[in-house]
Order: sequence, then C-alpha cells, then structure tokens
Amino acid sequence: FTGQIDVDSASRIELSGFDTLSGRTGLTASTQVSGVTPWISDEIRGNSDGVTGNRVSIGLTRGINNTFSVSAYYLLDSKGSDLSNNAHILGVGLGVNL
Repeated sequence: FTGQIDVDSASRIELSGFDTLSGRTGLTASTQVSGVTPWISDEIRGNSDGVTGNRVSIGLTRGINNTFSVSAYYLLDSKGSDLSNNAHILGVGLGVNL
C-alpha cells in the first residue's frame, strides 16, 4: 500500500410522510490498490427522537472500462440505537459512468 486515502462525507435532510424531518450523515474512505478500490463507509440516520439507524459497509470496486465497474460489499444495517436489531447483507453492484 503506497497510495493515498480519499475521504468523502455527505449530509442530507429528508422529509418523510410530510411531517417528519430526518437527517443522515455518511463518511466514506477509499483508496486504490492494484486496480481495485477497497472502501469502508458509515452512515448514521436520526430525527428528533435520536438515532434511528446506522449502516456500516465495506467493499471492493473494480473498473471494467471507462464506463462500467463492478463491486462486492458487506453491509450491516442497524435499526435505532439498539444494536441487536441488525440486518446482514452481502451485495454486488454494477456502476455506470456516463
């Protein structure tokens, strides 16, 4: 490993049901290693009641060409602040860059 680590963050405010404002903040770190991009991400969601969810994921992305990429990841999706209410998700994805 000799490359740099890229860190990106994004925050969003959402209105659901026309009466509930919630916010989510995500942080992602990634780097390039031999043509593959390993990454880790965490997103916390909350509203006026407090923390309503947390998503932590780790994965790999590889570019096929200038237009397409593929990724594989593991996602831990927790509901509320009770960490015993989790979903474990394995996923694959196809990215398209236009």
